[in-house]
Amino acid sequence: MLYAATLLLVLVSAATVLRFALRVTLQREFEESVRASAGLVTQFFSTEVNEYRTIEATLTHISGELVFEDRIIRYRHPDGTLFRSRAAAARSAPMRIATPMQSVRFPLNADLAPGWQVEVDASLANMQALQARIDRWFLFGIPLLVLTAAIAGWWLTGRTLQPVGDMAAAAARIAPASGARLPISDPQDELGRLGTRFNALLDRLDGALSQQRQFLADAAHELRTPIARMRARVELALLQSADSASVAERSEILHALDGELRAVTHQVDELLQLARCRCGGR
Repeated sequence: MLYAATLLLVLVSAATVLRFALRVTLQREFEESVRASAGLVTQFFSTEVNEYRTIEATLTHISGELVFEDRIIRYRHPDGTLFRSRAAAARSAPMRIATPMQSVRFPLNADLAPGWQVEVDASLANMQALQARIDRWFLFGIPLLVLTAAIAGWWLTGRTLQPVGDMAAAAARIAPASGARLPISDPQDELGRLGTRFNALLDRLDGALSQQRQFLADAAHELRTPIARMRARVELALLQSADSASVAERSEILHALDGELRAVTHQVDELLQLARCRCGGR
């Protein structure tokens, strides 16, 4: 969802900037087209005025010759009144263009027709229709792109993280000293190297656990013999006590028990020192 939201924000921002740039470009091209239409009329007038002698006759001729599909050309006198040519009056119906439209005035010819102006009524319908199509493309295209990218990202992420799920499931099934290890699909990628390090850690833990078990077995074996001897001494002392043994015999048994206890204490101290050495080595 974060990936999709980020992508949506980026695409909407890019579409906003692109829409503004396209609008500016279309407006500039529209203005250049209108200016080119007026320039064509001016050029045509400059060429024909020598033949038709007067401005009105030349404009009447131009009105009948130049017809534009999506714009109307009109001419205005120096006082601003509209010039009506015979060609325009001869039409059964006035020419109409799609609305909305924009009117722009240009000088006809400052030298040959001072004060006269060319008025161009240009339709904005085509430009606005193109902008509307672009807006529809953005409106339907951006959500479709985001949805496609989100589905592809979800599928790719799930496929990429599948080894992590397998490793997690395998890790949950691993028992101490079982020898089981994590499955590694590709030891060369990042997840494979992580699994290799984790398996090496499990190897070290199994080794430490084996050493601990061996240490406990050795300690139990070392302590079993003196404890057995002490139990034998105690049982003997009990038997002699029942038979009213002498003080010397009891003293001998106690001295023997003391020696056995000292030996056991010494062995316990050695085992503790060995345990500290092993823990420090790890």
